[in-house]
Amino acid sequence: MRQETRQDISRLLTRVEEVRSLLSLEPKDYSTLDEEAQLIQLCSELVESLEGTHRRLIETNTKLSVLQEAAEGMLSAVRAEEAAQTVCSYVHRVMCIEGVGLWVMNRESGVLGGHWSRSAKEELETIDHSFSLLDIEGKLKSAIRSMQTTTLSIEEIAGQLGALPYEGERIVTVVPLVSSRQWLPCKEVKKCIRQECSAYFEKSAFCWQMPSTLCFHEKGFDMSRREEFCLKCDVFPLLGLMAVTDGADCAQLTSSELAMVESVAYNVSRVLESNRLYGDLQVGEEFKESVLDSMGECLVALDLTGRVVTFNRMAEAVTGFGLDEAIGREVEFLIPPEEREDSPITKAIRQGVELSSIGASVSKRSGGTVPVRMTTRLLQDEKGYVSGVIATFTDERPARRAEEKMRQLDRLAALGRFASSVAHELRNPLSGIAAGIQYMKRQVGDRGPHADNVGFLLREVARLDRIVEDLLRITQPQELVLSEASLEDVIGRALECLASNVSSRRIDLDFSVKGAIASIKMDVDQMQQVIINLVKNALEAVGEAGKVWIELALADEGTGDDRASSATVTVTDSGPGIEKADQERIFEPFFTTKPTGTGLGLYITHDIVRRHGGELTVTSDPGKGASFKVQLPISGV
Repeated sequence: MRQETRQDISRLLTRVEEVRSLLSLEPKDYSTLDEEAQLIQLCSELVESLEGTHRRLIETNTKLSVLQEAAEGMLSAVRAEEAAQTVCSYVHRVMCIEGVGLWVMNRESGVLGGHWSRSAKEELETIDHSFSLLDIEGKLKSAIRSMQTTTLSIEEIAGQLGALPYEGERIVTVVPLVSSRQWLPCKEVKKCIRQECSAYFEKSAFCWQMPSTLCFHEKGFDMSRREEFCLKCDVFPLLGLMAVTDGADCAQLTSSELAMVESVAYNVSRVLESNRLYGDLQVGEEFKESVLDSMGECLVALDLTGRVVTFNRMAEAVTGFGLDEAIGREVEFLIPPEEREDSPITKAIRQGVELSSIGASVSKRSGGTVPVRMTTRLLQDEKGYVSGVIATFTDERPARRAEEKMRQLDRLAALGRFASSVAHELRNPLSGIAAGIQYMKRQVGDRGPHADNVGFLLREVARLDRIVEDLLRITQPQELVLSEASLEDVIGRALECLASNVSSRRIDLDFSVKGAIASIKMDVDQMQQVIINLVKNALEAVGEAGKVWIELALADEGTGDDRASSATVTVTDSGPGIEKADQERIFEPFFTTKPTGTGLGLYITHDIVRRHGGELTVTSDPGKGASFKVQLPISGV
């Protein structure tokens, strides 16, 4: 063999020994072999090493592949229990480690819940176990305090992690599962109750990591509760605990096995952290939705494209659009076509203009619009970038009805004072006039030349007296005399009083009852007057021929405990109907469309129903008749 070849082989052997030394392998002595034997031996070892490396590479790739699969399974798990099951399956199946324990900490109670798991006959056996972090003692507590992977013996654990389902002496590797968030020292946590103890913070960044022998003598803190406060702190980094043990005879994990276990623990920590953050996010979202839905105002939030991202319950109630119908939809559906250019929402989106308490309208799902008072604000971050628009608005209809009601009450009060004064002033002269005409009647007799004129005067005086009575009834309503009575009987007696009005004309009068209606507490005489007034008006509306329907029925309103029953009396006629403008004023005093009417009948009727706790409403289409509905509570006044 040439000298150069021998030198090359010598340099190669020297390099091999250097590599073996770096890998902490025992040195080999090749001096007893000749150059050719040394070369053959070296080549043989290189081949074996390559084969071993190849096998380990395949095993590592397989483990990494399964680890990736396990990590994906953990990350997709919503519940911590699902992630724990995935972890145990991976450790047993791929890493071939006999036993693994996994516990997840409840931040509110400080209790770690989980189980030990071991492989047995190709199945997993689990033993559930929970413990409080406050009960941990000794070296196990020190290991958890350190937030570092620690190897302990069975004796050092001493049953604190539950009864291990194994026999013999064992080594347990404990891996704390820690949050990835940057840890803040307790002195930077504003809620920490021990901020003022300067001596304490000189020695530790975290309260819970310090030995319990340290005393907060400066402020008299209760050290027995120190750890309890720490466990509930938002920045406390411990999420759970993982422990593994493999075989008896105190066998420890190899460095590669330990690295794999810590890698698994890291993935588990991320899953638990995501799970906790997801839970906090859910709580925050539910709280936000509760706040928005409890608002007395309608709230609609929009992104910069004008699409709805938030639509609270009051907005649903006012507009009639459901949440599913509104979310993601362009806001044009909410703005009447004639207002889209000048709407406060349009100005906020297109021009960035904020407006306060502006009169506007919103569209209803059923058609038409709702008058509202609207305020718009731009959604801006701390840097001033606009990300959307918030529009809040209130339904103006109740306020307008209240204003109209107040104006009506003011008018009625003025009319009442006037009517009372006129009624009292007219009653005495009318009494004198009536007495004089009665004297004249006795002088003239029934067959005299002026008998018809005297009779006409007496009828006109009686009419004036009824008007005076109605005026007094407005200002001094007759007190209700309540008693249990059948509404069907009251209607029947009212129809008997009007029988002569029907028989002389070609009018079809139909009375029907739907459902069994219990007795109602009412003033029978005044309620009979209500029915007479409504039916009499219907008969006058149809004239000499037509049809009048009277229906008594039971109506239910609300659901569940709020369910209430009421009786309804509906009087419908086939007359000419009532104009829309007249319907709005029909229950006002002195308003009438009849040539000879006083305008007091429907007002008094409405007042009687109101004092019974009921409601009188009218619906009509001109040319198609009118319908008056009396609704009375079954429970009475």
